[in-house]
Amino acid sequence: MAEAEIERRLQLLGRMLGGLNRRMGGPLSAADLEDVAQETATVAIRKIRELPAGAPLAAWFYRICSFEFRNAVRRKRRTEVTSLDNHEPLHQDQTLAHLEQRESVLHALEQVRPDDATTIRMHHLDGLTFVEIAERLRTSVNTVKGRYYRGAEQLRGHLRREGGA
Repeated sequence: MAEAEIERRLQLLGRMLGGLNRRMGGPLSAADLEDVAQETATVAIRKIRELPAGAPLAAWFYRICSFEFRNAVRRKRRTEVTSLDNHEPLHQDQTLAHLEQRESVLHALEQVRPDDATTIRMHHLDGLTFVEIAERLRTSVNTVKGRYYRGAEQLRGHLRREGGA
């Protein structure tokens, strides 16, 4: 495994966490995100030897990042709950439910053909248009669209089988 690629992914952890935080409505502060980035880097470095040969490094890092982010949000919610003076019952946290659903989708995405999954990630996680994806992958827009729609269909099938959709 190329050390340069691992180092590059570690440097992107802050951006990935920032993106997750924005998508979830900003439940964590900048200081919280720095802490989560350190925790995520520690976990990734410790577990890098467990990564199967040929596994997509970007997806692996994103999954760890997502998991650590979700745990940080849970910890923060627990802290907020224990600091409340009143003991009123709390409503279900929709942010955590959304994160758990997202984790289910990311897990199902690992079952999709690699080219199709990459296209879906670039479109939904990176926010790229089909034209931008085609430019980055040096392929035609029609190829990108085909990969996207084929991958989306595979993803829906996996989610149905897992009971996630």
